[in-house]
Amino acid sequence: MPSLPLSTFIGLLALAGRGFAAALPQEVLDTLIVTNIDDVRGNLHLPSSADGFNLTWSSSDEKVIAPDGIVSRQDADADVVLTVSIDKCGEVYERELTASVRRKAQLDALEAYAFSYFTGSSLEGENIYFAASRGNNALDWQELNGGQPVLRSSQGTRGLRDPFIIRSPEGDTFYMIATDLSIGSGTSWGDAVRRGSLYLEVWESHDLVNWSEQRHIKVSPDNAGNTWAPEAFWDSASGSYAVFWASSLYADDDPNHDGASYHRMMYALTRDFVTFGEPQVWQDAGDARIDSTVIKVDDTYYRFTKDEGSATGCTDIIQERSTTLLATLEDWTIQASCIAKEAGLKAVEGPTAFKSNPGDVNGEKYYLFVDEYVDRGFIPLATEDPGNPDWRVPSSYNLPRSPRHGTVIPVTKAEHEALVSSLSTRKKGRRSAAAKRQTTEVVSEVSLVVFPTVPGTDIATLTPVFTTAEGVTASPASGETVDLSKDVTYTFSRDGVVVEEWTFLAEEMNSPVLPGLWADPNIAVVNDTYYIFATTDGFEGWGGKEFYVWKSKDLVEWERGAEPFLVLDGENGNVPWATGNAWAPGFAARNGRYYFYFSGENLAAGPGHKSTGVAVADHPEGPYTALPEPMIAGIRGVDEVVTGGGTIDFAAFEDPQTGKWYGYWGNGEPCVMAEFEDDMVSLKAGTFRAVEGLTDFREAPFVVYREGIYHMTYSIDDTRSVDYRVGYATADSPLGPWTYRGVLLRKDERRGILGTGHNSVVNVPGTDEWYIAYHRFSTVLPPGGGFRRETTIDRLEIDAETGLFLPVTPTLESVGPHPIVCCGGERRA
Repeated sequence: MPSLPLSTFIGLLALAGRGFAAALPQEVLDTLIVTNIDDVRGNLHLPSSADGFNLTWSSSDEKVIAPDGIVSRQDADADVVLTVSIDKCGEVYERELTASVRRKAQLDALEAYAFSYFTGSSLEGENIYFAASRGNNALDWQELNGGQPVLRSSQGTRGLRDPFIIRSPEGDTFYMIATDLSIGSGTSWGDAVRRGSLYLEVWESHDLVNWSEQRHIKVSPDNAGNTWAPEAFWDSASGSYAVFWASSLYADDDPNHDGASYHRMMYALTRDFVTFGEPQVWQDAGDARIDSTVIKVDDTYYRFTKDEGSATGCTDIIQERSTTLLATLEDWTIQASCIAKEAGLKAVEGPTAFKSNPGDVNGEKYYLFVDEYVDRGFIPLATEDPGNPDWRVPSSYNLPRSPRHGTVIPVTKAEHEALVSSLSTRKKGRRSAAAKRQTTEVVSEVSLVVFPTVPGTDIATLTPVFTTAEGVTASPASGETVDLSKDVTYTFSRDGVVVEEWTFLAEEMNSPVLPGLWADPNIAVVNDTYYIFATTDGFEGWGGKEFYVWKSKDLVEWERGAEPFLVLDGENGNVPWATGNAWAPGFAARNGRYYFYFSGENLAAGPGHKSTGVAVADHPEGPYTALPEPMIAGIRGVDEVVTGGGTIDFAAFEDPQTGKWYGYWGNGEPCVMAEFEDDMVSLKAGTFRAVEGLTDFREAPFVVYREGIYHMTYSIDDTRSVDYRVGYATADSPLGPWTYRGVLLRKDERRGILGTGHNSVVNVPGTDEWYIAYHRFSTVLPPGGGFRRETTIDRLEIDAETGLFLPVTPTLESVGPHPIVCCGGERRA
């Protein structure tokens, strides 16, 4: 077997504690580390030089470990003495190291599959999740660890995406590598490409259950802007793993990476995922390529790559073949392009390819899972012959709820059982329920099963159906009719001994109050009518363009306007400056006129730039006329104060004590406020100021007044996070100072209510009844991406002694009817 030129390697020499002074030969040898020498299961990296000295290696048993580090495991464990030497001017210095080599691994038949993935661009989604197949079936999966992350990052950006697992050629070692990227923490995609991480995140395991400490290893060159979607393949020619990833490369005289670039596919060689060779360009098509994955069939390598630049006809997955893994583009032949489009899918990325196991219930096939990131996450494609591919979506499949770019690997029955057993201690999951369009929430931490039911369901006569493990009996039994209008305790026994007790209950589900996907609700009262202005949700990247108005006489029955009253679509819309990203409405009513505030993408200020606009109408339902320019551009040097993360989430507030109007907005600290001019479409110069005292402020400020206290609510964390929540502060003036009062509204995992945030508050005129409108993750669709959100309303209680709002417990029931019977007038909230 050809050996890797060890002089090409850079990386770990572990010569610690000597500073930069010239080293003595023996000192160099004594501080040398060989990775995994006490547990040798694969080829070793034996460096050829250190601190300017050439190193020579010899082995006491070259049939087990050759001097170039190639390992041939035998039928029994073996200890091999490696001698490393330095010859300095004829004087030879030596050191002996004992390598403990494991006997050959005996790999059982592959009879199941494991799946690692991330779930979305949120702080929680950017971790590593696991699923396992249900038996030998590549198309039927169960989430592990209760659908919670298995591995989290403690290094780099602390975000993990695109996990990839490779099994060693010997069979008993797994390496996991992942992208070091956190969009959920607020990093923009532009910065992620130009000034992102140059590192990989690495773990090692022998059983897929117990993983090593995380390794944070630089692999990309200094002129790279990022290191995305790493994968690996065994390169028998070098006796090493070829690790490949996508990087944008910049000119050496462009240290800030401001110039033009595109993604190339890079690679580097490693034997231990500790020490890596110099990075090399693998694919440079003159346009962007990302996300390569490789399988080998007989003597042919098949490579699947995202053609990001449409050089092959469309922005899609392409398939190539070659007989040499690390050959450049000239020696690869394109077999197929536009693979996802031809299969009827939307925009995709992140392919992972594998061959089905012998005995798979679906027959012998090759699979290509692709990440339909605009909608459903991973979707399987299958073909019988990669040499003559015809990739099609199988007629049926059952994947985890929201898998994004990851890896499927075949595993043995024992590996599968160990993985499932070790990660099944938390049994939280979602199961189909009889209630229309709802899910049953199972929470093992409190041994609780909640059945949401549609209004009108007789919850006193429900018939839960479930399965138990072999030998386990339940009382009441599965299929027995019970009264779930009150808690019912189910007892599970084996051989007459009670092993678990669970509580079952049912709740009527009257929410969401707006059917479908709507977010960022601004609720208001005008005369005898409630209105909600909301973001149209369900679009990847929050790419909705239209605003609608909803109205209700009682908070329960809501009617949507037939047509959008604003369309943010450049020349095709009615907001001249805005192109898409129609977000986060605000509303005000003053002197018989109505003002609608909104965020939109302002391409004139740069791609992705958000500004705040305003439209005016003579009726709350419109028609609205948008001003031709933004009210707040969000550009330094133009506006007095620019918030750190974006000019979005504008809320208007009238101070009933003074009659003055104020606006509050922001994304990322600080929250900003200013006083309105009388025209309500501009803000007074000299009144812009940062709002202090809002602990963990992220976005969506909203202010109301009650009996001498100004109440501000705002959102904490990221809208893509399950922990998105509402913070609360109070003040004696709309200008502050503000006193933080804690979290007002947070998730309730017991009921599957997640991502509760971006709220508004309304008072029923003539009463002291208050309600909070907010969005949460969809209770119908899989979570993920932060753009599948629904709007609901809950009651806001008040502490009689302090006058403060009490923490809100989110409900599935929502609220009952509350018509406005007096005193409506022109009110915004």
